[in-house]
Amino acid sequence: MNSLTANAVRSQLTRIQSLLPFYDPFAAKNTAGAVVDFATARVQRRIGDIRARLGQYDQAVAAFQQALNAVDELRKSQPADLALLRFEVQTGNACGAALLKSGDFPRAIETHRQAQALLAAQEPALADRPELQYEQALTLEALVEARSAALLDQQNRRGPRRPGQDSPPVVPPEIQQEFQRAIQVLGNLLQAAPEDADYLLALARCHRSILPVAWANADQAAASAAKQRAISILRQLGDRNSEALTIQFELADTLAMTEQADARKPLPESDVADLQQALQLAASLHEKCPTAPEYTLLQANVQQKLGVHCLAAKQWSDAQGHLTNATSTLERLVATSPNNLLFHTSLARVRWELADSLRRQGALASSRGLLEKAIGHYDAFRGTEAGRRASAGLLAGLYRELIGNWFSATGLRLSRETW
Repeated sequence: MNSLTANAVRSQLTRIQSLLPFYDPFAAKNTAGAVVDFATARVQRRIGDIRARLGQYDQAVAAFQQALNAVDELRKSQPADLALLRFEVQTGNACGAALLKSGDFPRAIETHRQAQALLAAQEPALADRPELQYEQALTLEALVEARSAALLDQQNRRGPRRPGQDSPPVVPPEIQQEFQRAIQVLGNLLQAAPEDADYLLALARCHRSILPVAWANADQAAASAAKQRAISILRQLGDRNSEALTIQFELADTLAMTEQADARKPLPESDVADLQQALQLAASLHEKCPTAPEYTLLQANVQQKLGVHCLAAKQWSDAQGHLTNATSTLERLVATSPNNLLFHTSLARVRWELADSLRRQGALASSRGLLEKAIGHYDAFRGTEAGRRASAGLLAGLYRELIGNWFSATGLRLSRETW
């Protein structure tokens, strides 16, 4: 398990960025011969890992795809080579993870499915080996996470929730099967090695990944049980190594998991307490390694959720503080990663929620100005090649909010359920 401390992370990020001038020309030059193919594949995989760590997800995907192309050709002549198979599966899942972080949910799901198909095509004698069973569990967990993220994205693209506005999301039928299979595989592995940290971390992530599905199915008992199981495992792992940033991040990310925030309904006290703990952990992680984009995004997500809760609770000052902080955090992310769809979508949504907070406090001009800024920024992004998948629905929602703001300013009445 990769349990890096803060100093190790900072040192690694500095070191790997300095390696790019060496790796890029080497990968471009060495493209022929069976031995060189695998060397090239490993170099491209390393470049992908570096790019992903730096938040350069589109470039990471390109490098991972180069690695996959190289190893796929090599495996045609050596189909029984276990090392090559594991490399291809791991690289495919790394590519899927980068696609997920870039906001390309369909391609992320398809890439993980391709990795799953590779494993499913193996003979039982090979597929039953513990190392491939572990790869199977990781691939299934990655599929569940990607499908769950796509569910959340469907809801988030509509902007802040309104009473009676949102229909329940459609849960893919295969997601529960993939989750149960991953749990079963990890359970078998843990029977043989109950203290294995890698297996336990995978199990915690698996329980966390099913949470959006449980909420979509209105199964609060299942959601609570899954979240508490994940937290318990991660705290156990954290007790073993309190300096491991990987575990701190996974714990903070799990604590931050709540049902979709509703600006008209405050969160339960238990969720608020979890979010406050998550914010402390996220702030600590960001302070230790401010250049890691996943830490920064986590901090913004927690700030946004707390802001929407405070908005629903009519705690205006706290709501504006959290949402303003989330906006500033996301603006920094967008500035450093201008092609990232997820960052732009998150920023547009948080600006919408901050505008809603200002409108409720009677600051209509400030609210309108923020909505116009959100519309201009998001519309400009949608006009770029990187923004080709950006949601027109979110932009339409911002315009509806602006129209509603104008009606409020003129004193005319308009049912919020109709706009």
